[in-house]
Amino acid sequence: MRQSLGTSRRRLVLHFERDRPRILVVDDDPMVPDIVTTRLSLAGCTTYSARDGLAAVERIREVRPVAMVLDINMPGLDGFGVLKHMKITGSIRSIATLELC
Repeated sequence: MRQSLGTSRRRLVLHFERDRPRILVVDDDPMVPDIVTTRLSLAGCTTYSARDGLAAVERIREVRPVAMVLDINMPGLDGFGVLKHMKITGSIRSIATLELC
């Protein structure tokens, strides 16, 4: 009985997580993702973060976010590079993006 109850809870949590909007926050300043993800989580979103462009590209593939908050000025692969990658892969059509300068 307990096992089935635990399984039901897991299914409920997984179902709830699937129904929440997935938002990716990308910024090399650690304070920005912390603040933004906290606010978005309180608003009912499932949040993910990345600290640079390369990590953002990987997270886009992993979580398939519906929206992204993207810092443009980052070392290495910057926000423009991430957007270029999204255009090449076609993900730019399915992810709403807010760019931060």
